[in-house]
Amino acid sequence: MGHANIICGQLVNDDFESTAGPEFEAPTPRTFADQISRLLEQRDYVSPGWLRIFDQTVTRLKAVNCTKRDGIEIGGIAFGRGEMLMEAYGAGSDRVVHGILNRMRQSSGSTCACCGRRYGASYRRDCVQTLCERCHVYTQLEHALQDILEGASNYAQVPLIEWDALPVNIQLIIPLEKIKVVHLQTLDLNMRYVEPETLQQQRHELVLMKQALNAARGW
Repeated sequence: MGHANIICGQLVNDDFESTAGPEFEAPTPRTFADQISRLLEQRDYVSPGWLRIFDQTVTRLKAVNCTKRDGIEIGGIAFGRGEMLMEAYGAGSDRVVHGILNRMRQSSGSTCACCGRRYGASYRRDCVQTLCERCHVYTQLEHALQDILEGASNYAQVPLIEWDALPVNIQLIIPLEKIKVVHLQTLDLNMRYVEPETLQQQRHELVLMKQALNAARGW
């Protein structure tokens, strides 16, 4: 059975004989305006706190739109190391477009992805999301409550839960007599812990805490 191969731009069979192929059609180049329109289709993927930065970036790109930039291709939105990223290909020495995209990256790196608050210090979860101090605390508590209430393995299927690893809001509702201490010989230190059943006994309080958290965040 013969197979089609492309060698030096020509369609050949297994015997290296040229065969007629479909007429090549060069792709229609996208205009710079088309690139901006494609960006707008990705807006739903942007975190709420970064929407203002994204919209400002689109506005700035529209302001510099002209035919001399029709060869530029703007890559899709990417998120990494606590920043929102976009790359421009074929821009050559177009410092204006690169400057706009670089400004977006720098602004997102110092802006909370949840609430949009700007601040000096960064709290990053798994090197993916940049959060302000308040949203960092909220998010940490939210994840802990969800794991406990849904019986996630890291809380339900372990013999003990390290006390200091729990958010302080959850620590406050656990009775003192439920906090135990174990000596870790390999590390030569004492570790405070609670048993998984202890957290489940506080389920009613945890549900109320989650409801209050959602109300505080406007959910």
